[in-house]
Amino acid sequence: MMAKNDWTPVSVKKALLSQVQRALPTPMVKDLGLNNMSEFVDYALRETLGKIELKRFSHISTDGARVCILDSRVEPIGRLVSVMFHDDDVWCEYCDENVCVHIQYVWEIPEVRKALEKRNLKRPTSRPPAATGNKK
Repeated sequence: MMAKNDWTPVSVKKALLSQVQRALPTPMVKDLGLNNMSEFVDYALRETLGKIELKRFSHISTDGARVCILDSRVEPIGRLVSVMFHDDDVWCEYCDENVCVHIQYVWEIPEVRKALEKRNLKRPTSRPPAATGNKK
């Protein structure tokens, strides 16, 4: 259980609050394990943040042993990043590493994942290092 000081008040429009209060007792919301307004708002915010994070990257192209993606967080206005398939490894040319957020994203692209699996490549099991500067 979280301590009270782990939470903060949030203002919500009354009309939206009424909609949430009507939704809370429904089977769909109960199946999600949401029992009160705080859990509902927490869930909605996490889902929205997850969708925003996914939009950080865009798959531009796949060409043989290379996947080109756009990373919108690389300054100044985003950057094309190449992820290369080498023999038994996947390598990010931008981060100069084989475990990074770009490689994690590449594994989420269904057609790329299939191509990597055909090459008997395995998804990295370790998490990418924390972002420092523009890389990773």
